[in-house]
This record gives sequence, structure tokens and C-alpha cells, in this order.
Amino acid sequence: GMGNFKGSKEWTSINRFEANYQANTEARNKSFAGFINKPVEELVKDENAMLIGKRIFANNCALCHGSDAAGAVGFPNLTDDDWNWGGDFDSILTTVDGGRVGVMPAFAPALGEDGTKQVAAYVRSLSGINHDAGLAAEGQQKFGVFCAACHGPDGKGLDMFGAPDLTDNTWLYGSDSIIETALYEGLSGNMPAQKDILDENRIKLVAAYIYSLNK
Repeated sequence: GMGNFKGSKEWTSINRFEANYQANTEARNKSFAGFINKPVEELVKDENAMLIGKRIFANNCALCHGSDAAGAVGFPNLTDDDWNWGGDFDSILTTVDGGRVGVMPAFAPALGEDGTKQVAAYVRSLSGINHDAGLAAEGQQKFGVFCAACHGPDGKGLDMFGAPDLTDNTWLYGSDSIIETALYEGLSGNMPAQKDILDENRIKLVAAYIYSLNK
């Protein structure tokens, strides 16, 4: 029965694992002691810190963002200077720690088919992609009503909402053909919080490593 569980092998091995884990964590934290409290501009110049940051990235982030951090469709490229939630160190730290949820609602019900095509044409015009000028002119006012609240009146995006800049040629979900799909169906992206997986030192190191990639 469960009464003698404490004396069982499982109990011993769990205890041993816990003890080892604690010892390893303390040893690792000691090895961080030399640089963990440095300001980030110094941290990114510390080879040892960046080596550890890169290893944490490989183990926890590369699955989605790629081993070179260049991303993939739906997973942001972390090596360029295009940041939906802000690319300063504090913003990156907040992103890694608490995660992010990016939601683009479906606007087809509000815009109707014609309105959706007009707004798509206007968005295409913002980044100089081939577009129907007549439709774009019709779409500009609707953009102001439905899209500007998140993407800004000029379409340059707003970090506080994670709303991307629509005037550049960076498209997180593939090419510019995503514009119509995004308007019709909406999009949603989720960056999971790492605070339950990594302690604050590792979060700081991996955030500093990510910050260093576009320096």
C-alpha cells in the first residue's frame, strides 16, 4: 500500500534528484555571480555570459525561432530590428519572462467582402506593394475606423498592442499575400512565458543574448 511509500526506492531517487538539482542550481548561480548584475550593455560584451545565453536559447527557444534565431512563418526573426513588442532590453525581458499573445481579429464580418478588399489594397499601398489604387483610396477611411486603433493612423504599428508595422516589407506569417487572410480570418500568435521554466538569472541571460543579436 501507500503507507510505506517513504521507504521505497522512488522516494529516495526523487530526494536525490531534488538534492542534485538544488546543488547544481547553486553551483550554476555561483558561476553567474561575476556577471549577472552587470548592466546589459556590459553583459552583451561578456563572452562567458553570451555563451551561456546562447546555450539557454538553444535549449529553450530554438525549437520555434530556429537555431540561428532567424525565425520561420509565424515565429519572429530575432536577428533583425523589426519588433512587434519593442526591441529594447526591458521589452525583450518582459516578453521572455511573461510571454505574449498577439491577436489580430477577423474583420470580414465588420467590413464585408468589398470593404475587406479595399482595406487590403490600402495596406498593400502602405508598403509600396502592387495594389489597385481605386480600391486603396476606398480603403483608407475604413483603415482609420477599424485598423488605426492598433496599427496607428500611419500604419506604423504600436508596441503596446504588439501590432506590427504595416509600412515595411516584413510579414511574420509569410509574404504579403497574408494581408487578405489576416483580414478575413484573423491571426493569433502565442509566445509562451518562460518564468515557470527558467529562473530570473537565466531569463536575464537569454534576453541579453537575444538583445545582442541585433546589435
